[in-house]
Formats: sequence, structure tokens, C-alpha cells
Amino acid sequence: MRADRSGIRFRLLGPVEVVRDGEPLRVGGPKRRTVLASLLLHPRTVVDDDRLIDLLWGCDPPRNARGQLQVHVHHLRGLLGAETIVRRPSGYEIAVDPASTDLGEFELLLARARTDRAADRPDAALTALRAAVALWSEPPLAGVTPSLADSARPWLEERHLSALDEIHELQIATGRHLEAVGGLRRTLSLHPARETVAESLMCALHACGRTPEALEVYTDLRDHLVEELGIEPGPRLRRLQQRLLRGDAVQEPEPTPASASPVRPAELPYDVPGFVARTAELAELDAVLDGSRDANAIVCVTGIAGVGKSALAVHWSHTVRESFPDGQLHLDLHGSGEQPVHPHDALRHLLHSLGADHRFLPDDVEGLAKLYRSMTADRRLLLLVDDAATAEQVTPLLPCGRGSMVLVTSRRDLSGLVARHGARRVRLDVLSPEESVRLLRSVTGTDALSGRPEAEAEIGEHCGHLPLALCLAAAKISTASWDVPEALNALQGAERFSFLSEDGGSGGVAAAFSGTYRSLPADVARLFRLLGTVPLRSVTYRTAAAVADVSPDLAADGLRALSSHHLVERCPGGRYRFQHLVRAHAAELASDRERESVAHRLLAHYQDAVDRSEPRLWEEWGNITATVVHAREHGRPEEVVRLVRALSPLVRDGGPHTAWLTTARAGLDCARRCAEPEAEAAMHVLLGDAYLRFGPTTQAVEAFTAALDVHREPGSNRTRARALLGLARAAAHQGDLTGAVPVLGRAWRTAEEIGWRSGTAAAMGQLGAILGWMGQVEEGHRKLARSIEACRESESEPLLHWLLCEMSWNRRALGDPGTAWADAREALEIAEGIGSPTSRAVALAGLAQVLCDVDDPANALAHAGRAMGAAEESGSPWAVTAALNARGRAELSVGRHADADALFTDSLRHQVRDGVHWHSIEALIGRAAACAGLDRNERAAWFAEQARAVADRHGYALLRARAADQLAELRARADRTAITP
Repeated sequence: MRADRSGIRFRLLGPVEVVRDGEPLRVGGPKRRTVLASLLLHPRTVVDDDRLIDLLWGCDPPRNARGQLQVHVHHLRGLLGAETIVRRPSGYEIAVDPASTDLGEFELLLARARTDRAADRPDAALTALRAAVALWSEPPLAGVTPSLADSARPWLEERHLSALDEIHELQIATGRHLEAVGGLRRTLSLHPARETVAESLMCALHACGRTPEALEVYTDLRDHLVEELGIEPGPRLRRLQQRLLRGDAVQEPEPTPASASPVRPAELPYDVPGFVARTAELAELDAVLDGSRDANAIVCVTGIAGVGKSALAVHWSHTVRESFPDGQLHLDLHGSGEQPVHPHDALRHLLHSLGADHRFLPDDVEGLAKLYRSMTADRRLLLLVDDAATAEQVTPLLPCGRGSMVLVTSRRDLSGLVARHGARRVRLDVLSPEESVRLLRSVTGTDALSGRPEAEAEIGEHCGHLPLALCLAAAKISTASWDVPEALNALQGAERFSFLSEDGGSGGVAAAFSGTYRSLPADVARLFRLLGTVPLRSVTYRTAAAVADVSPDLAADGLRALSSHHLVERCPGGRYRFQHLVRAHAAELASDRERESVAHRLLAHYQDAVDRSEPRLWEEWGNITATVVHAREHGRPEEVVRLVRALSPLVRDGGPHTAWLTTARAGLDCARRCAEPEAEAAMHVLLGDAYLRFGPTTQAVEAFTAALDVHREPGSNRTRARALLGLARAAAHQGDLTGAVPVLGRAWRTAEEIGWRSGTAAAMGQLGAILGWMGQVEEGHRKLARSIEACRESESEPLLHWLLCEMSWNRRALGDPGTAWADAREALEIAEGIGSPTSRAVALAGLAQVLCDVDDPANALAHAGRAMGAAEESGSPWAVTAALNARGRAELSVGRHADADALFTDSLRHQVRDGVHWHSIEALIGRAAACAGLDRNERAAWFAEQARAVADRHGYALLRARAADQLAELRARADRTAITP
């Protein structure tokens, strides 16, 4: 055994050990030895984390399994060297020479022996084979977990037995019969059903003149086969016995080729022509086959019903038929049906396919399994097992022949096969949009959808990119009975599953899903139905607990069970989501009573989350919108209004535009149903806030005005004050700073009358910001300071964040970058606390601007980059423009003028429709600076002139002064250029 560069050798063919300079090192307990052995069995190959976890803990890993795995790897690196075990994206790889393991040396010696044998050098071949066998001590992989021992030890022992067989064959072939007898007796005692060994021993004994002993070997073997397996010896061995009894000449046995078998089954189902997509999965299956030429391999193809598991397995199996010369078996276990095939019946089917006489088959599963293993021991077979329900259904069917492969399809994860037998998983997802189009075209032909890419994309979307649905839809469209518009209407309506069925209404997508649904326990089936009633984007276990009115632990168990059946998909962050058609199927199974109860519980769940100020609530906007719409449709308007009103303060802190508008409109509709003018006015304010954030500003003005029109009751309240504040912000966004001031006065007086301190702080702070923009920086500073003080007392963090950002800008205008940094830094801390990407983006952009002021371009670029990431996450135009302007200015500071120009151009594209904001003017000033740096002076002067004109027209005095200074400098540069000879 060759040592690696550090002098270390590894032993696997006995106790798992690490040896350095002849001395064993302290490896650790069974789990650490399992990690080491798993990696050494596949040197220079990545072993997945999931595979290692399965081998360590089986089906019940601890919560911190990955952490414990990392600890074991850390200790092994300390023992072997930090570079020996390499972390890869999906797992770990051990970077050692395969020959540094005794298994690697064993394989090298076997290869050398076969080379010597082919070159007619029997003595050299025997020497190499004996050296190979000497590396073994029983049992291999001692000291590892049972999962690894059960999965790897059988094929290792098969390799050992193969080497012994070759030794005995060579000894007999070279006349060393007496020498062969002892080894053959030892081998037969360990493997009493192996007929090839018995045949060689009988021939060797007969050649030594010990024919009676040879006949005793036959008798003992026959007794064992009859008693243990209920079968007679094979015809070859029976003929040898008859020759010995008659005294005929006996021809010494030659090695039996692996392909010799009474029956060569070829049972693969029909391979549908025109198979498309699945390139990556086919390559993965090819890689498994290439890596298991001398060992058994098991692959589980898993996924949702209708995703194409069987089609993939059958198609790939046809492409590799020649790799399995002893036959290809196929078996449908009907795991998703009402009566899955029992292992007893499955084994009888397989044995019959292999040529066994059904009259002599054992009655029990154990006896059938033993016979099956005996009949497959010397064959290289492909077994395709379709629609397996459990690992226990498949385990007795695993063949033992070296180089055989088992391909299993299932709607379940079959973790037991992974844990106990080292199976590889290939998970199938729905197709990509491009693959869906290819599949549609392959089924419909070239005419039905020719020249209609939009229709192809829409059909793929409504079919959820599920292959079964796509094939059924394409088959119907390709006939004259359905045209494309009719098909699209059917896919979007209540009859979608009738359309996605086979002729006569049987089979189809719904039937496929129903098979999985029937296998669910009652509590999991109930959770499945309830989750389908509301189109939630994805759910956590807490949301699922609210949907089903169960504890979070039970909800988590239910989601894991649905995931193992591939009815929901686990996403990052512990969330689960439905595939489009699966959700529709679940919704059809739910009763009206279940739908109404879910609406009530979800509203209460999200109301409680708002009341508790749960962080990062904005991430739930998609689900909140779906809940609100669902509740509106199921007659709960009062609860909808209560939730939407509670959500309204968060409108600036996250959520997509469409979600906010849909939520506000649903709230408005419910408020009208309740005949509550004050609630109706509040919904108009919410709509106005959404339009202010995303545009157009004119619709924001209409919404705030409608709120004031609805709210005509005597006196004042917060809704009226909010509407006035919104109108003032809208006026400022449209560039009417002067017009915004009196509206802010009305808002301030309204808030003051009702004692709403946050409202007075907001009005005063907005007035301070406007005064600063208009050039009255010191007066603006005083008003902002007073509003911040009042806001701290009222504990309104989103408002305080906005005021601090405005104050930071004001302090920069006053030439106080140190305090401006502190204000923006506090704003960032608030943003991170409330979990708002919009607020985080604006604060980071402010910090980047301060860093540009103090000439720290490296940190400015870093903060601007973070601001852009947060802005993209938020989707807010204001956040995006602030981040782009900050990044553009940072790029200017390091002389990358072309990059800066592109950023400022992008900023102008993101401006809110019909709004004029100081971000727009800053972007124009930035473009002027960038063009000047690129020596495009005329273009620079044009942008500077535009910035000055816009700032002058709308009253942004400070920005007008900056633009004017910039324009003057550009003109002076032009004059100097003109004078220069």
C-alpha cells in the first residue's frame, strides 16, 4: 500500500484505520470513522452532505446534524492535514491518492493479475492475486456505523470473493489441485450456496484421486440448497455429479462468464420517441453508471406525480442497455395505487423473469429473497422499479451481481434506501419555460402552435410546467376538437382538471395527484386541503399551524410529510411552497366550511403578528394579500378592514407595488360593505401611500382627496391628518414645494388638535426638509431637530428613520459630515431593527454620500453597493434612485466616469412617474460631472443647464446653486480651451 505525501496510509479492508510510519493514529469513534471511510471509498469524488448525514444517523438525524458533521471533518483535518479534506458546494472530497488505501492497492493488484493472466503469465498472476487477498481481514469496514456497513460491505465482500475465485481457477488450470483444495473448502464454508466454488472443489478433489470426497461436496451442497432455499443444484453441477458417478472423464471448469444465464430478460417498457429536456439529470445518471462499473448502484428518481420520473427512467435505461449484458428487468410496484405490490409477489415475478421454475419457489419472502440473490450473484443486471411506495418494498429486490444497477422511481423520498443502501437521489422538478415549449412542440407537431410563442408560454404557465399536464394539453390541441383559445380558457377555469385528463375523463393530472393524496395520513391530508384554500406563496410552519389550527410542532411534521410526498417543495429559510396545479387540486378537495375557517384563522394570525410588531413582516406581503382577498370573498369584511388598517403604517417599509394596491383595494371594498366612512377614508389614504411610493403621483393625489371627501364628519382624527400629510408629500413629489407648505400647516394643526404626537412630528419634519431643499437650511435644521425630539418621545421608529435621513442630508448641507454620519448610522440601525430593505437602502445611500464628502471612496463604494442590494430587494423607486445616485457619486470619486454616467442614467429611468424629486436633479448633476470627466463638455453643460432649470422651476435652491456652479465651471473650461493656441 502506497503512502500519501505525508506518509499516511488508510485501511478499509478490516478495521478502519489511519497509519503513519507503521503506527496507527487515533481516529475517533464510529461516526468519525464512518465519515473517513465514506470519503475514502470514493477518493477525489464529492460525497454529498445528505449522504454523509444518512450514513451517520439514518432516518433520524439530529437538528444540528450538519454542525456535528462539520465537527467530525474538523477533527479529521487536524489528523490528516487541513488540505486533505476539501469543502465543495454540495459536500466534501478527500484529496488522497487511491493507492494510499488498501482498497486502492487491492484493485491495482487485481488489474495487474488480469494483465499477467491475459499475457499467459499464470505464476505472476497468482502472486498478485495472493498479495491482493492478503490485504483483507474480516470483516471489512469494521468500526463504522451500521448504515455504512450494510450499504458498502456486501460489494466489498463480493470483490474479495471474486479474487478468491480467480486464485482457485488459476491453481486448477496450472495443475495445482491439492493446493487449491484447502482454499476452496474455506471459501465454500463461508458461502455454502455458491455453485461455482463447489464445482471447482469437486474437480480438484477428483483430480487428486479423492472422488468420494467430491461426491460428498455435491451432497452437502444439495442438502443446503433444498433445506435453505427449496431448490435443486443447477444443471451444470448435476451433470458433473453424474460423470463422477459413472467414472467418465471430467473436464476441469473454466471461469463462468458473467453473462451466462438461462434467461436474458429484456423487459424495458416502450421508450416514447421525441424525449426532450432533462439533460442534467441524464448526465447525472450517466455519471453514476460510469462510477459503478465494478460495484452495485442504486438511484432513486423522485418527484411530484406527473413530473416525468418514469419517462426519464425508461428513456435512460434504453440508452444504456448494452452496459447490462445479462438483462434488463422491469417491475411496477403500484406504490401510489390502492394496493401496492407486496415484496413476495414482486420477488416471484422477478424470479420467473430470470428463469426460475415457479413450482419450486419458496413460500416466504426471506426464502424468495435468498434465491433471488443467488440467481443474480453472477449477473450484471439493470432493474427498473417503477412507482415504489417505501424503501421496505424495494430492499428485498436489490440484486447482488457486481456491476448491477437499480433504478427506482417514486413520489416519496425513500430515505431508507439512501441511509441503508447508499442510494443516490435524482430529484425531478417541473420543466423550465423553455423546456415546456420544446415538449409542447414535440407533441403537437409543427402546425398547431406554429408562430404563436405567447400562446406556448401561456399554456406552459397554466400547466405549471408539469410534463404530464403539458403532454395532455398538447395532445388535445393537436386534434381538431380544441383550438388554442379554447384550451387556454379551459386551463384557467374551474374545468382545468377535466381538460387535463385522458379521453373519457379517466387518468390525467387529477388522478395522478389523487393517488398520492390517498396515501396521506388523515391529519396530513387535512393540512394539504386547508393549505390549498388560500394561494399563499410559501408558508412557514407557524403559518401552517394557523391554517390548520394545530401546534407549530404538528404543523412542522405535516409539512415535512407533504414534502416527502413531493406535494410541497421545501425552500430556503424553512418555508414550503405548492406547485401551481397541486395547489389547485388541494383547493378542489376542500369543503366550503374549511375555506371559511381558514380565512378567519389566517386573518387572526396576521393581525396578531402586526399587534406584536413581528420583525420582517414585509416578507409576508404576498401571503397577507392572498389572505385579505380570500377573506373578502368569504364574507369577513370587518376583519379585513381591521387587519388592513393595522398594516397601513408599514406601507413604506416593504412589499411589492401590486400587493399593496391589491390589499388596499380589498380593504376599500370591505370598508364600503361595512358602511364605515372613516374606515373607507383610511383605505383611500393607504392607496395614496402606495401610489406615492410607486407612482403615479396624480393617483396618489386623487386617493388622498377622496379620503378627505369621504371624511366629512365634524372634528378631526388621524385619518384626516394622514390624508393631509399625504397631499403635502404628493405636492413636494410633483415639485410644488411652495404649495406643500400650507397643506403641512393644516396637517400639523389637525394632528395637534387630537394630540397625535407622531403626526405633528411628521408635519414639522416634512416642513423642515422642504425648507432645507428651498435653501433655508438653518431653519429647516431647527424644525427637523424639534420633530426628531418629538418623534423619540412618541416611539415611532419608521418615522424616526425618515427624519434622521433628512437630518443627515441637512447636516451635510451645513458642512457637518461627522454628525451627518451619526444620523445616517442611527437610521441604518433602525432599518435593520424593523427589517425594512427600503429603509436600509436609503440609510446606506446616505452613509455613502457622507463618505464621498470626506473623500473616502473605497468605503463609499462598499456602502453604495450594499444600498443597491437592499434597494433591489425592496423594489421601491425612491430607494433605487437614492442607491444609484450614491453609487454613481462613489464611481466619480475614483475616476470611473463611464460607469458613473451609466448609473446616473439608470437613476433617471427609475424616477417615479409624474414626480420631480431632488434625486432627479442630483442625477442630472451627476451626469454633467460624468460627461465632463469623459471630455464631453457640451453634453455636460446641457445636463448642468437642465439640472439648474428644473431646480429653479421647482424651488430646490441648494441644488440650483450646485448646478449653477457646475455650469459656470464648465463654461470657464470651454473658454480656457478656446483661448489655448
